[in-house]
Amino acid sequence: MATMRRPVPASNSAWDCVVHAADAVCQTASAYLNGRFIFTFANTAKRTVKMHLTEDADGSEKGKGAGSEARADYFLTVPPGAEGVEVPMAFSRLRVTAGFFHPEMGSYEVFWESRPFKGKGAGSEARADYFLTVPPGAEGVEVPMAFSRLRVTAGFFHPEMGTYEVFWESRPFAYEPGCTIAVAARHSVDVNRFHIDVGPGAPLASPPQSAKVLEAPASGADLRQAGQGSLRLFALPPPP
Repeated sequence: MATMRRPVPASNSAWDCVVHAADAVCQTASAYLNGRFIFTFANTAKRTVKMHLTEDADGSEKGKGAGSEARADYFLTVPPGAEGVEVPMAFSRLRVTAGFFHPEMGSYEVFWESRPFKGKGAGSEARADYFLTVPPGAEGVEVPMAFSRLRVTAGFFHPEMGTYEVFWESRPFAYEPGCTIAVAARHSVDVNRFHIDVGPGAPLASPPQSAKVLEAPASGADLRQAGQGSLRLFALPPPP
């Protein structure tokens, strides 16, 4: 099952295809004229999904259809003590992933991951953030938005641990009339990371700290009769 479930014509006849295309054009025109875009979600998995929805600042200013051109990516090195390093850009908003370089290890300590910034004159309005809970088996959950592009961070809730298995991190979606964004069991994979929430900057979940007895020892009488000892195993928390 595809993540983006798009509507199809009632049949392959030319008339049904024309009606389908005309209906899509009318819905799109109405959405842009009214400034109200309906995003529809579904969850076919057996776990509850929590989502964090926010405006996609990279593409919201251009609108649908303007994102077909390749996105520009740049690398910038800022030496220690540098001030006033100016970078001219052709857009007013950008996302920055940055890290300190550790030459002794040859690696980067990342402290920003796709953090959004606005340039001078880009406007001071606050970006809207929303949370959405989609229960198992839900279909056709409609969410009206004031923008045509959004970014979704979503995760499966594991009640036994009280954590979220995040499978989408700031994934972009664009409005399409009649399209459904579907979550399925296949989104749960081994490489997903567990967080305490799906909101911006939510930290990773810590492993359980309580010790558990894996094998119960025998009684004193049994030990004397058998002439042997017992082994008590504990699951200890990881070192700090």
